[in-house]
Amino acid sequence: MNRLLPTLVALLALAVTLPAQGETVLKSGDVKKFSKPFGEWLEARLTNDPESAGEALSDLDKAMTSVTKKLKGRDPLSLVTDMELVLRQGRKFDTNGKLMARGKVVNITFPSGIETLVRMPLKYTPDKILYPTIVLLGKDARAALEDLEKGIADPFIVIMPDITDLDAASVAEVNGFTRIAGPIGQASLYYGVDRRRLFLVALDDQATEVARQLAAEVPNYFAGMVSFGKQDDTAFPGSANLKIVPQPEATPATLTEGLAWCEAQAAMNPYPTEFEYEIAVPWQGRAYWVQAVDFDSEVAEDATPSRFKVSVDRENNTITLDSTGVYRVRIFLSDALLDLDRPIVVMRNGESYTYQASRSMGALLNNFGSTLDRSVFPAMISSLDIPQPTDSKEADGAGPAGN
Repeated sequence: MNRLLPTLVALLALAVTLPAQGETVLKSGDVKKFSKPFGEWLEARLTNDPESAGEALSDLDKAMTSVTKKLKGRDPLSLVTDMELVLRQGRKFDTNGKLMARGKVVNITFPSGIETLVRMPLKYTPDKILYPTIVLLGKDARAALEDLEKGIADPFIVIMPDITDLDAASVAEVNGFTRIAGPIGQASLYYGVDRRRLFLVALDDQATEVARQLAAEVPNYFAGMVSFGKQDDTAFPGSANLKIVPQPEATPATLTEGLAWCEAQAAMNPYPTEFEYEIAVPWQGRAYWVQAVDFDSEVAEDATPSRFKVSVDRENNTITLDSTGVYRVRIFLSDALLDLDRPIVVMRNGESYTYQASRSMGALLNNFGSTLDRSVFPAMISSLDIPQPTDSKEADGAGPAGN
C-alpha cells in the first residue's frame, strides 16, 4: 500500500439569529478597513516585499479589533459575503502596460516567465467587474478566436495555453498540468478573472482529450466545459468527476454558440454542501473545501480509485465524510457551510470526531493564496485521520487525530 502526501500545484440550530448568506452587514467604511491592507498585503507578496507584507498584516489585525468592537464581539470573519467583498475590493489590477491585450490576441510573458496567448475585452474595467474567462484549447485556437465577429469575445478574458505536444497522459503529470494551470494562475493574479466563471473550451480532438483530463483532475476549477472534438467514453482515473463540470446537452454548432452557452452558465459554487470526488492523480487531492493529504496513490487496474463523498447538515453542524483509500484529510471551514461558533461534528466512515473551529485572518489569506478566488475559509481542520473498515478502536489507541 502506497500512501502519498500530495503537494498541491499552485499556481473551495443557530445560537443567535444571523443574516442569510448573501446579505452584507458591514458598512462600506469597515469593508475598506479590511480591503485596503489586504490589497497592500497581496501587492507585497507579488513584489516579494516581506516588510510591507508584515505591515499590512498588522493593519489587518487592527481592523479586526476595531470592527469586532463595533459588532459587539461578533467575529467579522463569520460574515462570508462581507469578506468576499473585501477580497474583491482589495485587489487592484493594471489597465495599461505590457501585460494588457485589449481587443486583440497577444503573446504575453508574465513576470514569472510563463507565456501564453491572451485576449482581453476591448473595454476592460476590472475595478468595476470581474470577467468570465475562457481557457481556449486547440491547435488553431488563435485563428478561431480571431475569426469571430467583432465583439463576440468581449464579455470574456480568453487564455490560450500552448498544448502542441500535450495529451491526457502528459496532463496527468505535474509538468503537463502546469502547462495549462500556470497560465490560468498567472492570469488570475494580474487580470480581473472571475475564478467562479472559468470555462474550458476545446476545439478539436486533441484539445478535448486534454480538457477532459484536466477537468477530471480539478473539476471544481471550472464552471463549465464545451468540447468540439471526439469524446472517448472509456473510464479513466478521475473520469467520474466530469459529472461535476457542467456541459451542454449537445455540442454547439459553432464557437460563437459555445461562448454564448458559457456566458449563460451560473457561477461555480465554492461551498457545495454535497459532492463526491475521485482522486485522479497522486499530487492533487483537493475538491472544493476538502483535501485528501494521505491516500492510496496507485490503484490496481481493476480496483476502485481513492475517493471521498461529503455532505453537510447545517442544522446539526455536522459533516459526513465517507471515503475509500483515503487515510487523512484537511477540511477548510466556512460559515457559508456551518456555524463555526458551535462545535462541529465530523462523521468519518461512521465514526465521529468533534472539533471547535477558531477563525483567523491568516487561514483566510493562506487559502486565498492557493485558490486566488474570493472564497472565504477562515478556519480549517489541518489534519484529520479517517478510520478504515479494518481499523478497530483498540488499534486506534488514543482515538482519532485531528487539529
